[in-house]
Amino acid sequence: AAGLTDVNTYDVIRNVGLVMSKLGKKFRGSHVLLNDEEFYKMSSKKDGNNNYMTAPFVSPDGTRVGSMQIVIDNSIADNSLIVLDDRYGKILQKVGMQLSRGLVNNQFLTDQETLKVRERLNLLIKESNRPSVQVCTSISAAKTAIAL
Repeated sequence: AAGLTDVNTYDVIRNVGLVMSKLGKKFRGSHVLLNDEEFYKMSSKKDGNNNYMTAPFVSPDGTRVGSMQIVIDNSIADNSLIVLDDRYGKILQKVGMQLSRGLVNNQFLTDQETLKVRERLNLLIKESNRPSVQVCTSISAAKTAIAL
């Protein structure tokens, strides 16, 4: 995939999926996890006439890249993404939820309270299926590497 011009995040996603399938013939990317800011930057690219540009392999709303579903997860760091094959992992749900209470700004004076509820999930992957999850820790560096 090296030698592409005007590389964008869509190209990085497809390249990470390609790397995954080369690491193990049985793996194929099914989901892409990235944060809201990266999704916005990815889907806001315009041409010289200020028209939005969408690649032919991307769904009209931008939530699918080829066969991969995009999942917005704001716990993913900026400038990074994860491509995974959902057939080789198991989600383990931790029992119960965590509830936090707090007062923000002048909420004490206005008799208001902020509640935050958090539920934890873990993804279990067998070591033999490790290539089914690929992490790109720097989208900008990947764009440069693909363009070489």
